[in-house]
Amino acid sequence: MDRKPDGLDWDRWLGPGPKVPWNPNIYFSPYKWLHYDGGMIMGIAIHVIDSAHHWLGLKEPASAVAGGGIHFYNDGRDTPDTVDLILEYPQKLTLTFEAECLTAPGLKTTAGVELRATGGSLWAERYVEKTAWRYTPNPRFSKEPPAEGQGGTGSPETILREWLQSIKTRQKTTANELEGYYSSLACYMALEAFRTQERVRWQSDWTHT
Repeated sequence: MDRKPDGLDWDRWLGPGPKVPWNPNIYFSPYKWLHYDGGMIMGIAIHVIDSAHHWLGLKEPASAVAGGGIHFYNDGRDTPDTVDLILEYPQKLTLTFEAECLTAPGLKTTAGVELRATGGSLWAERYVEKTAWRYTPNPRFSKEPPAEGQGGTGSPETILREWLQSIKTRQKTTANELEGYYSSLACYMALEAFRTQERVRWQSDWTHT
């Protein structure tokens, strides 16, 4: 596994990241490195934040902060194995994300999103079929009854079918490039906040036109 693959252009593979000598730990485990993958913020948070953006119609965050560290896997990585981030939005909404690299064996993982507001809470999990979402009302502000429902299979078939249909019709997919742009930038802001240990604020020239 340490051997450099034949024909690999290592400098090109490194892209805009720091130019370092051949390192099999980076090539075979890019997830562990800030400059070559982004760790849990870019590898996991993007999927959760993208769901929240899609459901709530969010675009640019006003600011991002992040904290965490390498508390268990002391293997040379520079991405945190435990991380928390906070994104603030102009709509008076705060989005939080937390993750750790399963340092507790048997701990159930989730890629779910929980929305909390005056009307109650709505939990949804994209990869669960039987009970994929559950609404719990706040009786102080809502007269709606509790509710729950099933989800899909988690198969990419539906997404691929829509993508191919969009190519034929020239219409945008449900999750399109504009949503991907803002979700990715939210994660980049959080990653930079973690790297610099400073609050990162949205800049007007980042707005997609």
